[in-house]
Amino acid sequence: YQAIRTLEEIRNSGVLNIATRNNVPPMGFEKGGDLLGIDIELANKLASSLDVKPKLIFFNDITQREEMLVNTTVDVVISSYSRTEAREKKVGFSKPYFNSASVVMIRSTDQDIIKNYVDLNHKKVAVLQGSINEGDLRQFAPYAEIKSIEGNMNIGYENLYKGNIDAVAYDKPMIEYYIANKKHEAGYYFRKSPLINDKSNWKENNFSTQKKNIEITSIPLQV
Repeated sequence: YQAIRTLEEIRNSGVLNIATRNNVPPMGFEKGGDLLGIDIELANKLASSLDVKPKLIFFNDITQREEMLVNTTVDVVISSYSRTEAREKKVGFSKPYFNSASVVMIRSTDQDIIKNYVDLNHKKVAVLQGSINEGDLRQFAPYAEIKSIEGNMNIGYENLYKGNIDAVAYDKPMIEYYIANKKHEAGYYFRKSPLINDKSNWKENNFSTQKKNIEITSIPLQV
């Protein structure tokens, strides 16, 4: 492994290595040849605040996030990353920059069948492997048949459209964006999670760095 770069070394190099994703709208995605999204905007602002250029390193599997920091492949991870007790043992987190919550997307034809989380028991539900959504689903629908997906949720969306699964459990902004910009003719509908009603249960998205380089997380961002 390479040694962890100090903040001074990052500034002297002129480059901040940032891990993020480019296939998760509205957080990070490509459109019309442009790279857009909330995480992309934050990555650019953080680099600008350090007076360096951002070097974006794209990844697909969210289980890689801690590994890339521990292995010093990158200096920072900005990718819809929520703080958990297990993750905090490995990496450091910034203050939250975006709030989200787990929700469930179903076909509109199933609105009278799947009315809440309990109705997902014994149903096939897609979740991203290693996501907080998986834990939420196990809490509210312990008998759901979980279909873990590596990478991004495109496979889950496709399987829902084809009728291979009954629902997708994912982050609220991602599902809202997909429904608003859906590529298929089939109608979709999302059920609000019980977590949404209690703001204390909302997922706070943070960016992350090595625990020994936590001072990066306190850099004032240039707007």
